[in-house]
Amino acid sequence: ADAALVGTATDVAVEIVEVINYAGEDVELAAVAGSVTVLDRETIAVDDTVAEFKHNVKVPVSVSLNTGFWAAVVEYTFDADAFDFVGVESGLFETVAGESYSCNGNVITVFVENADVNANVTEDGVLYYLVFAPKAEDSAMTVEAEILEIINVDAEDVVGFATASGNITTAPCDHSEGETYSKVTKDPTAF
Repeated sequence: ADAALVGTATDVAVEIVEVINYAGEDVELAAVAGSVTVLDRETIAVDDTVAEFKHNVKVPVSVSLNTGFWAAVVEYTFDADAFDFVGVESGLFETVAGESYSCNGNVITVFVENADVNANVTEDGVLYYLVFAPKAEDSAMTVEAEILEIINVDAEDVVGFATASGNITTAPCDHSEGETYSKVTKDPTAF
C-alpha cells in the first residue's frame, strides 16, 4: 500500500453494470458511494542506524502495531563486504549465542520465542539488536528482512506482518586517534 494513503479516507464510487436474476423478476439495486481508510499494519522493521567507525553498530529490529505473537523466524541479508556480523543482543525477546541465530555468508537467520510458553508478546518496541562491525570509515549498507514464520501461542501462523529494510552507515569518530581522557570517580578530599 502507498504509505501516503495510510490513515486517509479515500472515496469509492460503485457502478452497477448488470444484474442477473434467474427467476426472471425485476430487481432494482442502488449503488451507494462510500469511503475506505487504509490502516497501517503490523511491521517488523530494521531501524536506520548511524554509528561511529571503529565501534560496533547496534541495529534495532523493531515491531510496531503488534497484534501479538509467541515466536518468529526472520531472515536478514546484509553486505558482508561492508560489515562483519558480530551477533544478536536481546530486546523484547531474549537471545542466546549459538541458539537464537546463525549467519551463513551474508544471510542471518534469527529465531526467537517468548520465555512464557502460554503468552504472546504484544508490546511494541525493539525485538532484538543485530550487531555489526564496519570494515571501513565510510561503510554503508541496507539490511533487508524477510519473515519466514511467525506463530502465536495456539501454534497458528500469524499473517499480516510487513517488513521494512534499514540503512546502516558509519561516520568518522568525533575524536582524534591519539586523544585520551580521564574520568574522575571519587570526590576530592580536603587535607
